[in-house]
Amino acid sequence: MKKLLSILFISITLGVSAQNDIPAKEPTEFEKEITHTLENLFKGMQTSDSALVHSTFHNNVSMRTTYINKKTNKPTIIQEELSEFLTAIGTPKKESWNERISNLIIHVDGNLAQTWMDYSFYIDENFSHCGVNSIQLIRLEDGWKISDIADTRRRIDCNEPAQVNKK
Repeated sequence: MKKLLSILFISITLGVSAQNDIPAKEPTEFEKEITHTLENLFKGMQTSDSALVHSTFHNNVSMRTTYINKKTNKPTIIQEELSEFLTAIGTPKKESWNERISNLIIHVDGNLAQTWMDYSFYIDENFSHCGVNSIQLIRLEDGWKISDIADTRRRIDCNEPAQVNKK
C-alpha cells in the first residue's frame, strides 16, 4: 500500500511540474491588434489626448461603472456618455491619469473580442482606486474598436478580487 501511494504521489508531482513547463502561447495577430487598441486608450488617458482615446471607441459604445455606494452599502451602476469621457480626458489638468493594467485575458471569435483585466488607477503617482475592466471590442475595416466597457471601482482589497458585501 505504501508503495502504491508513493508511486501515485510521484506521478501527481511529475504531472504538476510538467504542466508548469508549458511555454506561454504566442499572441495571435488579432490579440496583438487588440492589445494595441487598449494601449492607445490608456496612453491617451495618461497624455490627455482625447483624439487618441476617441480613436479606440466605436461611436455607439456603452460605458458603465459599478461600485458599492458608501452611504447605502448597495450596488450602484452609472452609465457614462463617450462625449463626457472625452471631455474629461481632453480638459487641461496639471496631473496625469495613469491606469495600470495587469492580468490581461483576451478571448477572440471572428470579429468579436472580450477582454478582462485588473487595474490600478493613479493620479500622477498617487493611488486613487482599483478594480476590473471588462472590455468588449468589435473588428471593423479600420481596426478593433471598443463597443462596450464596464468596470468596477474600489479603494480597498486591490490585490484580490472584490467580494460582495454580506449582511
